[in-house]
This record gives sequence, structure tokens and C-alpha cells, in this order.
Amino acid sequence: MNKISFHEIEAKSYESPKKQFATIERSVTKALDLRNDRTNRPFEMEHVTVPPGKKAHTYHAHGTQWELYWIIKGSARMRFAEGFVELEAGDAVQCPPGVAHQLLNASDSELEYWIISSNPAFDTCYYPDSDKISVHPSFHANKEGLTRWTRVSAGGTNDYWQGEE
Repeated sequence: MNKISFHEIEAKSYESPKKQFATIERSVTKALDLRNDRTNRPFEMEHVTVPPGKKAHTYHAHGTQWELYWIIKGSARMRFAEGFVELEAGDAVQCPPGVAHQLLNASDSELEYWIISSNPAFDTCYYPDSDKISVHPSFHANKEGLTRWTRVSAGGTNDYWQGEE
């Protein structure tokens, strides 16, 4: 049996170059993988904190991955093609493949949520705001277990943030 405490999981924070996007993330499944030398899990589970006024991630749609967001503290706005959905603690929203979405913390306090997603062997992402596509390489053949994406758009950019901020 594998067990890990929330406080044992490394918190990784990032902020985009123009500071519109920021999160602190703790990956439960990756932390357990490190203990068990595994990389091909059937799902991912992360705890995410988003500072006030920041976006958690870019507006994107997965080709094969499902995502389930469960708000545990604060409030958020989830952007979809049809508009915004207001979310608060206790709410959950599921994003199937092909549905573009983005989570924003438009409040004055921290937002915390769990995200549980499928972990398909191959996935692509489309970014409508910048008209880019990301492709996961080599069907988990990466021996280091790292997630690496190839980013392309008209003109061949490899800059994730181009057209997003």
C-alpha cells in the first residue's frame, strides 16, 4: 500500500512572464510515483492554489484528456466558449475532451481546488486565444518520466506564452 501526507508533497509554484498566470501545485500522483518508480498512472490528481486576481492556466481544450475541477476554498470563474460559469467552494465542473476552458480567480482571496484528470497515453491541446497546438511526444516513451510538450502554431513558435498574455 502506498501512503503519502499532503504536507510531504512538494509544492511547485510558477508565475507567467507578465504575471497574469500563477499557481502553487501539489501533484499527489507524481509524489506517489516517485516513491514507487512508476510513471504510467491511469489518472492525475493535483491540489492547486491560485492567488487573487490570477488565472490558473491558459484557455485550452484537450484532445483526449478529461478534467474534473472541484473547488474547495474561495470562488472562481470558469471560462467556456459560451461564457463564464461562477464557482464556489463545494462546486465541481467536468471538462471533457474538446471543450475549451480556463479557470480564473477573480476574487480577493486565495482559490484552492483539486483537479483530477485522466492520463491518456497521448494528448494534444488546442489554445484558441493564440491558435497554438501542443502535442505530447512519444506516447510516454520518455524514460525520465517528465512531461514534455511540443508547441506549434503558424510560424512555428515554441513559446508557450506567445499570444496568451
